[in-house]
Amino acid sequence: MLVLAGDIGGTNTRLCLVETDGKNESTLREEIYPSGNEGLVPLVRQFLGDECNVYKACFALAGPVLNNKCKITNLPWPELDAAQLQEELNIAKVSLINDFVAIGYNIVLEKNKSLVTLQEGEFLPDAPIAIIGAGTGLGKAFAVPEGDSYRVFPTEGGHESFAPDNLLAQELLAYLRADGKVDVERVVSGPGIVDIFRFLQDRKFASEDAGDFLSQPDPGAAIAKGAAAGHFLCQQT
Repeated sequence: MLVLAGDIGGTNTRLCLVETDGKNESTLREEIYPSGNEGLVPLVRQFLGDECNVYKACFALAGPVLNNKCKITNLPWPELDAAQLQEELNIAKVSLINDFVAIGYNIVLEKNKSLVTLQEGEFLPDAPIAIIGAGTGLGKAFAVPEGDSYRVFPTEGGHESFAPDNLLAQELLAYLRADGKVDVERVVSGPGIVDIFRFLQDRKFASEDAGDFLSQPDPGAAIAKGAAAGHFLCQQT
């Protein structure tokens, strides 16, 4: 049985084709595409090519999922509807889930060899687990114990209001408010790196060399590389 898995973010769409018999599975093909403006269906068709016997598909989406429908927060795509995707892609069953629900289950249910402990703590088996990650936006979910396993719940916690706790962060908030509401995602994300850089350039370090970081195709990544290379304004960001 062929199964299609997708991770749909505000910047990239990752697709993976898997063959499984319910017990064993093997990955046949994986690709990463820029999410772009065209929508999900053209990307899936490009990925599958002549492969037309996919039985199931599950897409993890960076946005709230309700009744198997989702409007991705940081993409100009129309609302995705699982029933419509089934018809357009000729796949018998399509499921849509929040991307951080997918990440959460990968963390709590699998022996994930990529996990790294940053700071040792006391594990409490009856306590909930927080799953937080920054990308194009800020994803948050939580897992609670359920029997011998966990159940993962999505949230839109990245859209809570940014609440500064020091003078510099208060100045950043005032600077960003010129463009409207400022949520946590606006600061703690890839685009947030760029906003912080602009703030420091405009308000704190106007005499410092700003380089050409903001003109790069991915300015957030360029600023991160600049920081690693010792560029002052990037390091301050």
